[in-house]
Amino acid sequence: MFALSFAACDDYKEPNPAPQTNPQESLFKASDVAVSGDLNAGVYDLTELQAAGESITVATVKAVAALPAGCTLGGNVEISADDFATSYSLSSSAEKVVDEEAYNILISPAELEDIYFNNISTSPDEKEIKVRVLAKTIIGKQEAIIGGPTDFAGPYTMKVKPEVRYAYLYTPGATNDWNQTASRPLYCLDAIHYSGYTVLGGEFKFSDAPNWDGTNYGEGEEPGTLSTDGGNLSVSPEGLYWCTANVEELTYTTYYVSTIGVIGDATPNGWNGSTALTSDNYLVWKGVVAFGEGEFKFRANDAWDVNLGGKLTELSQGGDNIPSPGEGTYEVTLDLSKIPYSCTLVKQ
Repeated sequence: MFALSFAACDDYKEPNPAPQTNPQESLFKASDVAVSGDLNAGVYDLTELQAAGESITVATVKAVAALPAGCTLGGNVEISADDFATSYSLSSSAEKVVDEEAYNILISPAELEDIYFNNISTSPDEKEIKVRVLAKTIIGKQEAIIGGPTDFAGPYTMKVKPEVRYAYLYTPGATNDWNQTASRPLYCLDAIHYSGYTVLGGEFKFSDAPNWDGTNYGEGEEPGTLSTDGGNLSVSPEGLYWCTANVEELTYTTYYVSTIGVIGDATPNGWNGSTALTSDNYLVWKGVVAFGEGEFKFRANDAWDVNLGGKLTELSQGGDNIPSPGEGTYEVTLDLSKIPYSCTLVKQ
């Protein structure tokens, strides 16, 4: 017989200790650097900055004492529109200030635009946001926060003017050979409440993509309603229409436009009657108008249901009255073929 014995394992210990971790610690305390905001009181036009290839300097991080060899400074940047109840991080770069132990912290207007549009607002209106910076040291590929994770400098106020980003609802149908890109689209900023001028006649659909791969809207069960699996919509006669569509509530309207004119106290008939423009293609309307002092607008069908105002380069439905160009006779060209709608006035 063989006698079997077992050794107790209660006191067994691993022959190798657990691996050690050595998190990188900053060479500096928060008091060892000074961070100053470099944002100005003006408006940062993100479209113009991107076109010019410029960065935005949000802050400067400066060392109080000399930096060790190989060490540079940087900063993590966050923005917020609600006093940092919610915040969004941006990538940043650092640019050394000449003859100083200091670095400018730069952000990309393109990335700022994307984060702003996707998280804060789709409106192109100017808006104030807050910016804060968490200073850091950089040695090679090693980065370490200076101070603690909440030792932000700021917040600094920044007013931005975002890029205009339109969402489109195409109108493929009988007048454009059912081709989305050949149609005149409706547009909006929130991808829900669409409106715009388009040329229709007979059957058509609304489509949120420049092909048939997106969501396509046809006739709903009740008049004025849409369905994603309904039949074709239809209008008569052929011509220019002002259309609206709400793709959340699945509703739409069409308004046939037979005439467009200018009206206002700057025009010959004052606010009592329109001075007619003419068009041979539905989308570009022209006329020669004698302007005086005052204001004017464009309106359809000698009524106020559909009217355009605002900036000459960005006309909008129901927009503000337009200031007179000054006394004189002008050739007026209203262009509805491109978004945003626009007008040119050429003195004769």
